[in-house]
Amino acid sequence: MLSTTRQFVRELLGPDEQTRLADGHARWFIERLDRADNALRAKGGEAQAAARRWIDVELENVQQAVAWAEEQEPKLFARSVAAFVIYLDQKYRFSENVRLNEALLRRLNPEAAPEGWARTQIYLGNAY
Repeated sequence: MLSTTRQFVRELLGPDEQTRLADGHARWFIERLDRADNALRAKGGEAQAAARRWIDVELENVQQAVAWAEEQEPKLFARSVAAFVIYLDQKYRFSENVRLNEALLRRLNPEAAPEGWARTQIYLGNAY
């Protein structure tokens, strides 16, 4: 969505509608990002290329969805970071990868979620 269109719509909507719209937007794009991540991890160059193309085209929407999840939905944020790391690594977006994984790591309790904590440590190490 063009930023001017997005701004115009925000001015028309009430706070509850804005929240509902942002939630739906984030969930839809993170679900698609999750599917694209599955394709990036699978065998077969065509599926991987299609997944990268989709993220390339929708990168701003994906980044907005991840940012919203970071602020509003910790579980969705954790899912989005895990789904985003391969793409960010392949596109040499190391700073963004580090920032997201550090933000996620600060939120995780290693005793409550040891697998998620360990996986995030690995992703962070790879990003460094």
